[in-house]
Parts: sequence; structure tokens; C-alpha cells
Amino acid sequence: MAALISVPLKKTYEVDLVKPLRTFIQNTFTQANSDDYNQALSEFNKLRNTMITKSVDKHESALEVLYRYYDQLVAIENKLPIAENQ
Repeated sequence: MAALISVPLKKTYEVDLVKPLRTFIQNTFTQANSDDYNQALSEFNKLRNTMITKSVDKHESALEVLYRYYDQLVAIENKLPIAENQ
């Protein structure tokens, strides 16, 4: 029989990602139209905040939110070349 280890979740807090991401996009992509990405940034921020509150729940719906948030993180990582010093 295998022994299972319980790993505690990392604590996180609500952070507004819209303003810093909007600034980064405006500075990096000169031809970016704010109408194109403002809605997407707001939805991404809402998804993150939902994921934070649902992470305590041990339900399948919380896992689905986590998967969607992870998919968005992977997509952003590939599209926005953010370095550690920025």
C-alpha cells in the first residue's frame, strides 16, 4: 500500500494584474489597440481571483477553474515576453 503525502497549498492574495499587464502591452507592442485586450485582461484577472477563492474548495468545479487559469498562464507566457527584470 502506498503512503500519500499531504502538501499544503501556497498562500496567495488578490492582486490587480490589469494595470501592469496593460502597461507592459502598451510599452512592448506599439500598434496594440487597447480595445482588443482590455476585456481579455479583465477576464484573466477575474479568473485568477476566482481561482484563489475556489482553491480552498475540494470540488471538481474548483479544479476546472484551476485548469482554465493554468491554460491562460501558458498562453500569456508564450505571447508576452516578460523577463524577470521588467
